[in-house]
Amino acid sequence: MSRKFTFDFIQKFHSPICVNAFLKGLDENGISYDFQDGVLEEPSNMRDISSLC
Repeated sequence: MSRKFTFDFIQKFHSPICVNAFLKGLDENGISYDFQDGVLEEPSNMRDISSLC
């Protein structure tokens, strides 16, 4: 077992609040991580499903 996972934050607004809160939680619980910052402005394979919620 590799004990690794990938987590993506996909949001319609440009703000680091969610990512920073998640990383803070990892830090507070002593969980090490490798953060790779990447921004994809408009993912071509994504569609708006907000009307379904």
